[in-house]
Amino acid sequence: MNLSQIRAALHGYVHRTDQGATDNEPLAIELARVVIARQFFPREASAIATVAISAGVGTLPPDYGSADAVLTVAGALDYATPRDFAERQIDGTAGGYYTVTGSGLLVGESVHSVQLVYFAKPAELVSDGSSSWLSVGYPDVLLYQAIAEQQRYLQDWEQAATAENYAVTLMGDAMRADKSTTAAGGSLRIKGR
Repeated sequence: MNLSQIRAALHGYVHRTDQGATDNEPLAIELARVVIARQFFPREASAIATVAISAGVGTLPPDYGSADAVLTVAGALDYATPRDFAERQIDGTAGGYYTVTGSGLLVGESVHSVQLVYFAKPAELVSDGSSSWLSVGYPDVLLYQAIAEQQRYLQDWEQAATAENYAVTLMGDAMRADKSTTAAGGSLRIKGR
């Protein structure tokens, strides 16, 4: 689904035609996207980027949502909280760790490049025809979270909670299905001559 289709579905569900409610629909959809980006990491969101490091700092990709792995030629780095990482930098043990602050990826100063395996945030829906991996692959998740955001705007707390709970259920179902598909990947069969 694209933005206009999501907005039409949201409008049809909420049944409010007053100016304030209709003007808030794009904001409800954007808030839904932001909320979902923090907690929903399906296979479609997986991405890989090479990040150049200078003096222990690299710039995260613009669509960065959450790290899955940070890899160097010496192996995978372990995550450390920003505070723990800073303490490790002081005592000289930050070499096998990384942290994220703002738009920066911090690693040990001896590292010059990393492969960042991460989950990308769904793209913002900015025009009627725009779509993202979220709106195409999981339109119901986006719609029900947008319904929750719109109901909050309308101060219907009970309907907001019901819609958000359903969106969370849909995300859980999608993640279980994703893991099941990945685990059932099949087996390699080698035939003899």
